[in-house]
Order: sequence, then structure tokens, then C-alpha cells
Amino acid sequence: PSRSNDGSIGWIRRFDEKVPVFRLSDQLYGSSRTPSRSGVIMVLRRNERLWALLVDKVTASAEIAADRFY
Repeated sequence: PSRSNDGSIGWIRRFDEKVPVFRLSDQLYGSSRTPSRSGVIMVLRRNERLWALLVDKVTASAEIAADRFY
């Protein structure tokens, strides 16, 4: 799968908003080791915007205060 100019691999619709989806591996390593669209999509909110990460799996989730992100 190819990436768009912003690095996203696609988008989903959530709460009537178009949400870009990014691979976590691309964000960590610069490019995906195994380009795939399979996995779990986690939707996150930052600065009143939604975005999503494609990850291999999710074992637990928690709410984290925005000021703890960098």
C-alpha cells in the first residue's frame, strides 16, 4: 500500500469526520518493515483533531492526558 503526501495510508470515517490513518511502524521506523493494511486501528484525539494508528494488536488501552504527549 502506498502513502499519501502526509504519510497516511488511508482514512476512516468516525463521528462524521474523515480521520487519516497512519502505520505505527512508519512513525517509529520511518517506513514500514512489512507494508500491510491488516491490524487494529486505534483512533486518537489531539488538539481537537482525530487521527488513527494502524497497529499489529492492542492488549490494553488507557486515557492519557494531552500534556503527556510530545
